[in-house]
Amino acid sequence: MPAKAHEVRVEQLWIPDSLDGPEAADFLAAVEVGRKVRMQTWGSDDLAYAPLEKLLEMADPYERQVILVAKVDDVIVGTVDIALPLADNTRTSPSSPWTSCRNSRAAASAGSCWRPPSTWPGTKAGAPS
Repeated sequence: MPAKAHEVRVEQLWIPDSLDGPEAADFLAAVEVGRKVRMQTWGSDDLAYAPLEKLLEMADPYERQVILVAKVDDVIVGTVDIALPLADNTRTSPSSPWTSCRNSRAAASAGSCWRPPSTWPGTKAGAPS
């Protein structure tokens, strides 16, 4: 007998105003899924967001944060975070190793756009970066 297929729904997660109350249940479940993924991937949840950290990240004034969740039988089984910049900032900093590429067609055409970290401005040649 073939295995029963489950319907998977993908929807945008509603972000609660606080972590208190039943309206935060899906948000807390999504954060927990992220923690479990990091445990499985890295063997530790040191890189996982705590619920309050994630809620504060959602208020980032420089990026619009969107979380999509995958649900099976109304249980969150997967998440994806999308960060959309709110300001156009396509310039690199003057100390960026990529600056020479943007500012010099000759450097770009010669293939010399990337420089090793030891040659970046502010570092000594051969010194650990």
